[in-house]
Amino acid sequence: NIIPGGEEVANGIFKFTAGLPVAGTRGPFGLIQQTVSLETEELVSEVEMRIFDPFFAIASGVSGTVVSTANVSVTGPDTLKVTPRTTRVRNSNIGGPLLDQLVVPTSDLMASAAGMTGQGG
Repeated sequence: NIIPGGEEVANGIFKFTAGLPVAGTRGPFGLIQQTVSLETEELVSEVEMRIFDPFFAIASGVSGTVVSTANVSVTGPDTLKVTPRTTRVRNSNIGGPLLDQLVVPTSDLMASAAGMTGQGG
């Protein structure tokens, strides 16, 4: 595990995501694309999402592309170490260009969460 409780945290995130109100029968996800470059040691994950659609049958839901970056390094013959770096939302129908500029330092948040877990918080 990269952080204490990492698997438990991941399971919680997947459970939350699975419980999101979905866009019709397809679910909340559109195109999902992951690009790995061992030369630059980077992983870029792009996931189109649409949630709360329709919103109370009167408006379209929230949509956009979640873009996450991570550092990637080879740690063994069949093993990659992936360390999250940043997350942002691109092309959202809510927030527009302002939201496009907001980048969340995922690595810092995970480090803080790990510190809080280690302190009993």
